[in-house]
Amino acid sequence: MFRWSLLGLGVLYGAVHRNTLAKQAEHKRLRDEYAHKQALIAEARAEYAKLKNPSGPRISHFAVGRFSDAPGEIDWNDPKSIEDAIKRL
Repeated sequence: MFRWSLLGLGVLYGAVHRNTLAKQAEHKRLRDEYAHKQALIAEARAEYAKLKNPSGPRISHFAVGRFSDAPGEIDWNDPKSIEDAIKRL
């Protein structure tokens, strides 16, 4: 009788353990699927930003004029020029 009880407990433990592993695998699959969707969304946003703004951020003529004496004198690719503009604020 004792051997049959142990066999029954072993089968029950195996079924529970298998169910736990299946749930963990399903959770991991859903998590990976969600991460993949997030990566696709981030890629689409970056592509959309490139299409909508191909030359970088646009600065209005008014905003550029506030930083310098004449509009358009800031070289946005030169960090020194940008730092000088910030100091003039």
